Amino acid sequence: MALFGSRVETSRIDQLLESARAGSGSAAVVRGDSGTGKTALLGYAARQADDFKVMRCRGGHGDPDVSGLHELVGQVAEYPSPEQPRGNRRSA
Repeated sequence: MALFGSRVETSRIDQLLESARAGSGSAAVVRGDSGTGKTALLGYAARQADDFKVMRCRGGHGDPDVSGLHELVGQVAEYPSPEQPRGNRRSA
């Protein structure tokens, strides 16, 4: 599904995912005013990353660079490492 007027952004997402598939990590920050298509762009990214573990969080009105970071950290802590089978999660 193409996003109208977002060719540059979707191309950048595609590049980031290809780099990740090749073993190179990176990150992206999606910013914009309400109604500018941030959610649609992130939906595109999630659909393109169907071979990855996709974690989601909601941003807030605090510091835009770290808003929602605590949600992601919590998800990472719950996700087993590659060396740890899913059935053997540590309990806190």
